[in-house]
Amino acid sequence: MVNDWLELTPDSIWLEIPADVQEISWAKSASFTDASIRQRFYVNYLCQQVIFNYLQSGMTGVSLVENQEDFWQLGVNGFTVKLGEKSVVVIASETLDLEAIEIPQEWVDIPQLIGDYYLAVQVNTAESHLRIWGSTTHKDIKEKGQYIKRNLNYSLPRNQLQSGSDSLDLWGECQLQPVKIEPEKMEEKLSLDRLTTLLDILANPQLIFPRKAVAFQEWAAVIVNSNWRKILITRRQKSPVKLTNWFTDNFPIDWQSILNFSSLSLVPAFKNTEIKRIKDLGVELLGNPLALMITIAKTEEVFSLQATVYPTGETSTLPPHLKLSILTETGQVFREVIATDNDEFIRYRFDAELGDKFFIEVALESARVTEYLQV
Repeated sequence: MVNDWLELTPDSIWLEIPADVQEISWAKSASFTDASIRQRFYVNYLCQQVIFNYLQSGMTGVSLVENQEDFWQLGVNGFTVKLGEKSVVVIASETLDLEAIEIPQEWVDIPQLIGDYYLAVQVNTAESHLRIWGSTTHKDIKEKGQYIKRNLNYSLPRNQLQSGSDSLDLWGECQLQPVKIEPEKMEEKLSLDRLTTLLDILANPQLIFPRKAVAFQEWAAVIVNSNWRKILITRRQKSPVKLTNWFTDNFPIDWQSILNFSSLSLVPAFKNTEIKRIKDLGVELLGNPLALMITIAKTEEVFSLQATVYPTGETSTLPPHLKLSILTETGQVFREVIATDNDEFIRYRFDAELGDKFFIEVALESARVTEYLQV
């Protein structure tokens, strides 16, 4: 099928989508309840894997930028592939209209995200193929493209693009030419009060297009900070677990009794705490099976809390460098505990007042699990 299309459109590069890549992409996107996020994640992840494998098969120094999926969950289409020191922003689309490439403003105007080159890719999941149909440079987008404010996109017509089949040649030819225009500086320094306000606005799950809800420079300041971006995603996708509900035996289904974890060697000092619940974190942290235990007790004026991480697999110790972090509602690290060799658990105790909201994050290298909690 791809060969048939290639004969009809020799100016494009056609790539097959392997069945296993399609299955994995769908499995990774299936957990999102929002249909638009689910489809955007699916198309971009699938395209990312196919393009990366294609480039890696013919070039050296090809790598992916971490945490690209964050942007898909916030309504920003596209991803970046690194070719040595150069950045290629790939814009994946299922549209049949190939009259122009539509590039989200984030990839063009935010200094930390702009690319040297931009690749236009049409994705056809029904027929299991991708079509690289055009490419351009940052310089051409800024000089020849049209900024469409209502969509926060740059549009560059097809007749201004290099053909897809010339894309790889383009990168080689432009090594000695300026392909990037230095953007205007975006030094939007947010006060804590303003950051809190912005996160409150943007975290509203009823807000379909959060990137259009505030001034672009403020939006940019939030999403380029990985901590703030993760916090925003978490707050948009789920409400905080209300710990005071536990005093009336009202527990979320995924926070289980410690009796369900009889294999854990709980430290005796914890067992007198008034309420304890455990959440199985599975193997999301680089394949390490872990569980997070929260204990809560009420004193006269405050609530005493404790977060503890245990291994749940055959190994009785935690992986070294595992981090347990307590984060404020704006994503600032309040306290961090790091596992060393042979630690059987890590924990941190702290006090909170009624109504306080915070995050507990368990992280290992680039993998992390975040829980949103409220007293």
